[in-house]
Amino acid sequence: FWVVKSAEVSIQGRYGATVWATHGLSATRALAIGGPFLQGHKLIVEPKDGQILWDGEAILREMPSEWALSGLVEARVYAADKALDPALTYTGVATASFDLPSGVRVTVNRWRQHLDVLVTMGPQPGGQDGHCGNYNGNATDDTVDMLKERTDLRVARSELLFPTDFYTLRGCFGDDAHSDGRDLPIFQGRGKGLRECALACEGFEYFGLQAKRECYCGRSYGKYGQLLDRDCRCQADDIGTSRNCVYEFGGATEPAKKGLADCDPVTRAAAEGRCRETIDSESDQARDACVLDACFGGFEFA
Repeated sequence: FWVVKSAEVSIQGRYGATVWATHGLSATRALAIGGPFLQGHKLIVEPKDGQILWDGEAILREMPSEWALSGLVEARVYAADKALDPALTYTGVATASFDLPSGVRVTVNRWRQHLDVLVTMGPQPGGQDGHCGNYNGNATDDTVDMLKERTDLRVARSELLFPTDFYTLRGCFGDDAHSDGRDLPIFQGRGKGLRECALACEGFEYFGLQAKRECYCGRSYGKYGQLLDRDCRCQADDIGTSRNCVYEFGGATEPAKKGLADCDPVTRAAAEGRCRETIDSESDQARDACVLDACFGGFEFA
């Protein structure tokens, strides 16, 4: 989605649910910054379960650390005394800050699975729009409904700053570690990070991690059935045996919008059960949003 869209400055957000986002809400899962003001370069910021990337190369790997490119960016990661969200009382918050051209400053709290973002900038010549509003001095015309009326907040693939070969978590699925009939049959090594495994499985439709970060690839999955998300520790060093955290690579075209009718019946039934447990609201809309996230984003989203 567009966070800021202008002639010079482009800021995009990838949103998704997390275990902390309830009642059908989503959180910022990644931020991408680009446009002419960065001279064609791209900066991508992910939560703690990801990386900070400049033109696809990881930067700011250590905490604390600094990184700069003359005339374009001064960046650092550090432990902040307080969170951007005033409702949170944590100290030592993992934070990244970026001083960019044209007086643009972006500060990001990097939580385990999501980001809190503060963008500081002046109004752009020729105007701007996006989830941060149009900066015309009238906040009343920046409601969600009015934003949707005047602009398409979804980013067209031709304008996308995020890599187009992205992958999404499909969920936790069973496997048989004691037979030759693996759910994902192509083994690519042990001790791999998520991005490493994705690169190793380039050319396949799916990849998965299990046990001590063992990486597998395949063209189909699910023959041993889907497990609950809590049965896979996808972020841990030991995910669990005979189970895969399965990921799907993105397609080459704009993804089709999906509804509850497109959800596999077995997966939908499991999602409805999980969402009844986790959603307190009586709202059918909130519960349906939870089921939709679980069906197409994985059970960690429910």
